[in-house]
Amino acid sequence: MVWLQRRIIFDLLAVYVPILVLQMGHLLNTLGVEIGNHVTICKDDDLARLVDNDMQITETLVLQNSEQRVQDATQETDKETQMCASELPIQFTDHNEFGETSIPATKKDLYESADGIASFRCKMASIR
Repeated sequence: MVWLQRRIIFDLLAVYVPILVLQMGHLLNTLGVEIGNHVTICKDDDLARLVDNDMQITETLVLQNSEQRVQDATQETDKETQMCASELPIQFTDHNEFGETSIPATKKDLYESADGIASFRCKMASIR
């Protein structure tokens, strides 16, 4: 009788063990797919973090470069303004000197022209 019980248990095991092995294989395949999906998601997340980090670094560098260019342009403009401002008194002096010499000469020419016109009128009046 013990022998029969053992035989029944062995027969049952012979039937159920392959089924359990198939179920375990299916579970392992499913687990492998889930692990693969998780790894892909993690890789995508890591890649997204790297891209985001690179973009932040690029934005920072562009901003720093832009700020430096603005500072350089401001300094250059300030230098040009100071240079022009230092030349301004010289230009005023030159203009004043020109005015001081040309205005009396122009007045003299104007008076001579007026005298010439007046004498011409007198001559013309005496001829008539």
